[in-house]
Amino acid sequence: MCPNYKPVLCVLATAFVTTTTLPASAADIFSATAGRLKLAIDDHGRISALTDTETGKNHISKRGDSWLLRIQKWNGKVNPANEPLLQPESATTAIKSGDSTVIRLKYQDGLTADVLITKKKEYFTLELKTASPASDISRVNWGPYYTDMREEVGKYIGINRSKDFSIGLISLEMNTDAPGWDHNIAARYDRGGSLMELEAYDRSH
Repeated sequence: MCPNYKPVLCVLATAFVTTTTLPASAADIFSATAGRLKLAIDDHGRISALTDTETGKNHISKRGDSWLLRIQKWNGKVNPANEPLLQPESATTAIKSGDSTVIRLKYQDGLTADVLITKKKEYFTLELKTASPASDISRVNWGPYYTDMREEVGKYIGINRSKDFSIGLISLEMNTDAPGWDHNIAARYDRGGSLMELEAYDRSH
């Protein structure tokens, strides 16, 4: 599987007030701040916080689970579109070195994925470093990440907005794109807010 499945998660503006949190059924295994954006991931492999640190507002919504990375098993068919996307069963911190952290995600049937999260000055990069067994995986999805933001979305470039704050999920390489047959819509409105999502296929199958 191509290792360069790499988007960037960034703050593009400023923020607002109040706080939202996911139910306390999971513990955070990763928490870091880049610029004004705090990113947290829990031990189930969900993004638990996209928080503006100046106001304490967490823009992750409770209306759906914001899985860091979902994977699709290769079914031996040319078009695996009907195969389900698997969500992680657990997440642990495998490696931490300076501003880089590797999160190990475990899925059913013994599948695993290592995601490298690198903190930059104003944003984070997310990169799938390894997936095992690679021959059993045909596709990965970053998200969807559900937010409470209701202002105009940047649907082609993966941006969710509130009145004072914007968060983007932006591809950094050609094999990672918006989901769907036309690969156009990386962000869209959803009930109670909006969401961001990217996907990448293993073109070797």
